[in-house]
Amino acid sequence: MTDRAPRARRAPAAWLAAGLLAPHQACSPEGGGAAGVTPSSSTWRLVGEHAIGAPRPASHPSFAGALDLLGADCTTAAVRLGAAPPPCRVELWRRQDGTAPDALFLVVGSASELDVEGRAILRPTRWTRLGPTLGDCLGDPLDLPPAQDPAGFRGLVVTAGEPRWMLSFSGANRCALSGWILLSAADEGVDVERLEVDGLPWRAGGVERARERLRFWVREQLQRQIQVLGPEERIVGFEALVHDPDPAAGAILEGVAAGGGPGALDAAAALERRARRTPEPP
Repeated sequence: MTDRAPRARRAPAAWLAAGLLAPHQACSPEGGGAAGVTPSSSTWRLVGEHAIGAPRPASHPSFAGALDLLGADCTTAAVRLGAAPPPCRVELWRRQDGTAPDALFLVVGSASELDVEGRAILRPTRWTRLGPTLGDCLGDPLDLPPAQDPAGFRGLVVTAGEPRWMLSFSGANRCALSGWILLSAADEGVDVERLEVDGLPWRAGGVERARERLRFWVREQLQRQIQVLGPEERIVGFEALVHDPDPAAGAILEGVAAGGGPGALDAAAALERRARRTPEPP
C-alpha cells in the first residue's frame, strides 16, 4: 500500500544554511492534533544511517545495502522519489522488541519514503500544522538531534498501524523546548500536548515564551554573524528584526546602518519599516 501526499514547494534554504532561521512551514495555527502514544504502541530505534551531501555528519554507522539504496550522488533515491539530489540519506530503524522486519526511511531534499510494517508512505518532510514559531524553533523537523538539542532524540512510534515521529527535547535548545511532540509520518498531524517551554504548556503560554526566546536567539546570531552573511540571509534577518518589538532589535539595525559596511542600506530600509510598524511610546 502506498500513500501519496501532494509535494510541498521547496523552500529557500539560504537562511537555514546560515544557521539562523528556518523557512516558515506555513501560516497556520500553532500546533495541530494527533492521537497520543498508547500501551499497544510499538517503538522503534535508529540503528544505522548513510548520507550523501548532508550538512551534518551521520550520528549512526552505515549499514549493508545503504549505498545501493541511495546510488552514486543520490541518483537512485532521486529517481525513486522524483526529487532533485543531493542531499539524500537513508535510515535503518529497528523495532525495540525485534518482532518485525527493520524499517527504512529514505529522504531526498524534502521528499521522503518510510517503509514500516509492510506499508510504504511517501510525503514531504514538512508539517504545516507546526506553525511558524515551532517551525522556526525546530528548523528541519527531522534533523538529528531535534532542534539542535544535544540531549534530544528522534524516535519512531507505530500505533494501530499509524507511524509517527517522536521528537524529544531537554530544554537545551534555542527555544527552551522540553518534553516531546509527535509528527504523523502519513499526514499533517501534529501533537504538542506534552511540549513545554520554561515549564509552560505550549498552548498555555509556551508558544509566546518560545517566540520571545527565538527573537533573542535571532538577535544574538545576527550580531555574531552579520559580517559573514550573504545579502539574502541579511535581508531575511533584518526582516525578522522589523517585527521584533524588543528595542534591542532596533539597536542592531541602527548599528549596522551607521557602520556603512555590508548591509548598511538594507538595515536603514528595515529601520524605516520598523518605525512604521512600531508605535512611538506615549
